[in-house]
Amino acid sequence: MSIFVHNLLSAFFLILLGNLTLGLYAIYALLLNIYITSYAIYFVYTETGMFSYAFAIILIHGILEIPAICLCFLLSSFTLRLSLNKIFGHVFHINSANEKVALVLLMIVLYFIASIVEAYMTPALSGTMYQTL
Repeated sequence: MSIFVHNLLSAFFLILLGNLTLGLYAIYALLLNIYITSYAIYFVYTETGMFSYAFAIILIHGILEIPAICLCFLLSSFTLRLSLNKIFGHVFHINSANEKVALVLLMIVLYFIASIVEAYMTPALSGTMYQTL
């Protein structure tokens, strides 16, 4: 469960810092996540020579974790969207408190399931997939 706790603490820290910095930290963290994921796929590809294997390893638990990261980004960019509303006079979608709670709960569930997959299924599947190469 340490994976779950780490991901959840990181997410709540990102939500807090993202809103305190008007979304700038959220944008930075999202771009950093994209870079690290891309580099991980590239590294596994260079080690195995198979892009499909590299992509599958990330996709096994990323299929749940990536949407959770996107929800975290949405929640951490609230002050940015609010500021853009004030500056440009446009109406960007701003979630109500009930919608925010629902998004947080969905994010927690996604991180929980992703942590179980990452801890138990990813090592087993990656070992099985690598042995078949």
